[in-house]
Amino acid sequence: MNESIFDIKYKKLTTWLVPQVLRKPKTMALLNALISPVVFIYNLFLINRRNNLYKLKITPQVCYIEMALNDKYDSGNRLIKIVQPKRKEPLFLYKKIENKPVHLFTKGEAAQPKTILYLKGEASAFQYDFIVQVPATVAFNMNEMMAVIDNYILPDKVYKISIV
Repeated sequence: MNESIFDIKYKKLTTWLVPQVLRKPKTMALLNALISPVVFIYNLFLINRRNNLYKLKITPQVCYIEMALNDKYDSGNRLIKIVQPKRKEPLFLYKKIENKPVHLFTKGEAAQPKTILYLKGEASAFQYDFIVQVPATVAFNMNEMMAVIDNYILPDKVYKISIV
């Protein structure tokens, strides 16, 4: 699309539309004063258009969400990062109500497969698709940042904001 269709110079337009014999300084000043509300609304339109084009440029890709967060909260240093959590396969032993004994192996029993047990806090990291790391020096509102992220990510993605 040709971007120049939105470039309207109202002062020049009023000069062109007024016949040359009527182009007196007072007449032109009056006409410019009369079109000033139109110019004000036109400028609001341009600002809204620029914001909408920026929002449309951002996709659910990690690099674009990172760009949007850094543009909004950390435009100087650009230290906000999106990282993938470490994937660890959890080991399901049994349910508490089953009341079964736990059989674990020692290091000496090398013939058995190596199993790794995780704490509850470590296992909770498995439920996130990505983690947004925000430096402690960046001032932000948690709810506002969550709204920005929710606006751009896919609906089935789960994330966590961590302050590093």
